[in-house]
Amino acid sequence: MSGAGNLFTVIDNRKYNFTGDEGIFLAKILCNINEFNDYQCEGLMLVQPINGSCDFEVLYYNPDGTTGMMCGNGGRCAVNFAASLGFIDKKNDISFLMSGDIYSASITGEEVELVLPAPRNIQSNVSIDIHEMELTGDYIDVGSEHFVLNKDSSQHFKNISLNEVDIKELGKMVRFHKRFEPKGVNFNFYALEDNKIHLRTYERGVENETGACGTGAISTALSAYLNNRIKLPVVIIPTSGEKLEVDIKFDEQDEIMHFLMTGPAIFTSEKIIVIPETKIFD
Repeated sequence: MSGAGNLFTVIDNRKYNFTGDEGIFLAKILCNINEFNDYQCEGLMLVQPINGSCDFEVLYYNPDGTTGMMCGNGGRCAVNFAASLGFIDKKNDISFLMSGDIYSASITGEEVELVLPAPRNIQSNVSIDIHEMELTGDYIDVGSEHFVLNKDSSQHFKNISLNEVDIKELGKMVRFHKRFEPKGVNFNFYALEDNKIHLRTYERGVENETGACGTGAISTALSAYLNNRIKLPVVIIPTSGEKLEVDIKFDEQDEIMHFLMTGPAIFTSEKIIVIPETKIFD
């Protein structure tokens, strides 16, 4: 599936009952090209039933097997996937468990609107030194941790375009910076143009630039709002070119209640992949 250009392998776990440890192992196979798999993607999701008030549960894994983080574009894909398989028979008031939090969503055609809770942590004006450059951005945790940098806020990048920056090299240095140890951080690098955000994201666990990142889009929208008072909702254009829309809802005290993220979540192909059981269960 593709969520605004963010690519995922999604499995109906009712068929297999894979455990968390088996998911870690499977992600390393199913997200990378190898002797069993010819498809490169940015995350594995196991969708399964759950007892309780939610409609279903999503177990998410990065290509390196790390888990426990929220993925916004993945969550939207999981909603369409669950609807297609009969986990749910409704288009609105959908709820699911992912990365320890409950999220809600609604479906309109191939687009899914996802509701995400207020950020767990916001640290403004965080400065880090990289190769004699001082970069000042915002650290924002929305279920996945992000460092957000406005290209035009740094003198090092003012005279070059967003696409000219080596995001893989810069992102790697930010992701592994000692300031963010031990977990590391995702890196979002953006530019504003006519109240639209053009965004490039280096994702932890993928260890590369990705076509899009849902939690990165939300973190970047919040950073741009706090620093530039952009008009909401805001359109975000990631590397894939597939637009996302992010809105931020506030209460009467101007505190964040939740985020709304809307964008495409589509099926790209269906595959049968054969992996010997001994490779998974040993």
